[in-house]
Amino acid sequence: MDHAANNGAKGSGERGSLDLDALAAVISKASSEISAYCGQSGHPVPANTSEGGSAKHAHIIPPDAAESVHQARQTIRNAAYEILLLCSEPSEFLEDHEVNDWVGFMTKFLVPTACQLPEATERWGDTKETNQTALNCAFNTDLTTFEYMESNQASSDYFARYMRSLGKSAGFLPDHILKGFNWESLGEAQVVDVGGSSGQVAILLATNYPRLTIKIMDLPVTTANTQPILDRLEPSVASRVSCVAHDFFKPFPEVLAESTDVYFLRKILHDWPFPSAQIILQNLTTALKPGAVIVIMETILPPSGSIPARAEARLCVRDLIMAETQNSKEREMSDWIELFESVTPKLRLKGYEQPSGSVLTLLVVEVDK
Repeated sequence: MDHAANNGAKGSGERGSLDLDALAAVISKASSEISAYCGQSGHPVPANTSEGGSAKHAHIIPPDAAESVHQARQTIRNAAYEILLLCSEPSEFLEDHEVNDWVGFMTKFLVPTACQLPEATERWGDTKETNQTALNCAFNTDLTTFEYMESNQASSDYFARYMRSLGKSAGFLPDHILKGFNWESLGEAQVVDVGGSSGQVAILLATNYPRLTIKIMDLPVTTANTQPILDRLEPSVASRVSCVAHDFFKPFPEVLAESTDVYFLRKILHDWPFPSAQIILQNLTTALKPGAVIVIMETILPPSGSIPARAEARLCVRDLIMAETQNSKEREMSDWIELFESVTPKLRLKGYEQPSGSVLTLLVVEVDK
């Protein structure tokens, strides 16, 4: 269990309250306290020795450690985050996050939507329908968010640029996919990228793992636009990447299920409220051949107060956006477990890992035997 620090660099404090040397001193002092605890208790000193792949379940600090030790850990996390902000130039944020595209979509679509959340709640209550949202109130439409964004070229372009801006931020870089799961261990295997869109993930995996064959599964209109991208790839990669037109709300083709070792979903399930996400997972579960797994790359909301306040605020904003536009949410670990156990047969969490620097965690699930 993490405990919020009440000393050192506080996550809720104003940036600039401590300079670089002071923050380094805070980390040094807190690190010494943790090292002393580890020396006395025999617990391993925290060290970055992971090479990616296998999931880690061991506690960095045991839950029964003294309150001061947990506070020291949180102090290090908060101070490290402050150093990151202190050492980042404004131009880096502009370049990495494509602020213009992000701000443009926020101001034109998401801010008006947020203002209508009380109206949507009063009108529909605790609905899970994806066309009974704050966005429906804001833009007076009966379409779902995705349908509305595709209903005209202007909104479609805004949405595409917004998604690209998010994808270029450090916490969402596709390269994190390579570090959170041991793809090499699959050997000669087939991976289906569910909702794979333009093939960015498929191309990344095929380029780095020459023994993998990747199928990009998406709606026909999407795969039709993706194929020209694949046609321009190097032959050694192009020969192992192809498209499959399919709606993941429908049962998976049997011929595909028989040959697939891993189904990969990145930022798919958070778009959908529980009933819809359950249908997607049920279709995947039914399609799993013996030994196959589902790898899900999504946010796991941490316990409140366990991470720096700024980082927690960003996650809360994303959680609200899901509620306002899709009647969905970012999920805590208990929510994910509930979802996994809601299908037949039940799914079991085999392992999980959050790559360093990634906002998203890779969860590996299999049929519970």
